[in-house]
Amino acid sequence: MTSRVKSALARMQAQPFPDGPPADSELATFPQGLRGTSIPAASPVHGRRRAVSRRAVLVGGLATAVAATSIAVPSLLGGGTAAYAFTPEMLTYTPVAQSARDVLGNLAARAREQPAAQAGGPYHYMHQRGWYLGVAGDTEGRILSSGINEIIREQWIAPDGSGRLRRDDGRSAVSDEHFGPGGLFAGFVREGGMPEVIRPSGNGGKDAVGVLRAAADLWGRQVLSPRQQADLLLILADQAGLSVLGDTTDRAGRVGVAIGAEHRGGAGERLVLVFAPSTGALLDVESIVLKDSDLPVKAPATIEYTVWLATGHTSSLQSRL
Repeated sequence: MTSRVKSALARMQAQPFPDGPPADSELATFPQGLRGTSIPAASPVHGRRRAVSRRAVLVGGLATAVAATSIAVPSLLGGGTAAYAFTPEMLTYTPVAQSARDVLGNLAARAREQPAAQAGGPYHYMHQRGWYLGVAGDTEGRILSSGINEIIREQWIAPDGSGRLRRDDGRSAVSDEHFGPGGLFAGFVREGGMPEVIRPSGNGGKDAVGVLRAAADLWGRQVLSPRQQADLLLILADQAGLSVLGDTTDRAGRVGVAIGAEHRGGAGERLVLVFAPSTGALLDVESIVLKDSDLPVKAPATIEYTVWLATGHTSSLQSRL
């Protein structure tokens, strides 16, 4: 196993969706809001074994972040014809005449102005909706199928890491699990301190995409206070390699401003975070492929997104916001 694959697997473990891989199913009706692309003739999906294996880990791992029945999209049709998977419509942006540093600094100021959350109870509650693309391949490095997963996810986490995790894919049975201490998470970030995993560490550390993803993972594991959100946004403001994509309307119909980054070396992948301009809160995270590759999608294409619908504190494992 290469070091790059090991790193990808480690990042998968840090995702806020620690579940098993999606199962293949028969081709079904695609979720509303997804689009299709044309089917090219005589274009089998083959690639170098190493490249395909990396894609299977990265994209499959992001999709593995949800336990759900998937919609299988065969990548190899009769006669060796490749089919593209359906993907969500891309977000559109209105240009903003500010640097990423200035936008994030302003968002930090808005976050710090927010009132402290009311003491609703010990549980960190989060309600999310996500769409994920997973791929499956054989030992020869060929992608054989892809799966679309659309998930509604709720979590309640206590300070000792115990709690409840509920997942609903809208098709199969709802998964609703309870966990003992440490079963969901091991320790929240304390007030006034951001973990070193978030901070840029020079040329040998995370690139801009890695820093954005680490920040999004933290946002997905606990309810951050206004001060914590402001601190996190200021860390991002100091990160090189971020760009302002512009103002947008997110997938829940909310106004947002989008910050993006691409991997070093021109890997053709972009991570986008959408923030609420009035509060600095994180609204969405999206992963986009910018170049055609072994993946069964026509670039540019969104291959996963997560939308934060509600966050806050609750008094019990049954309470919602």
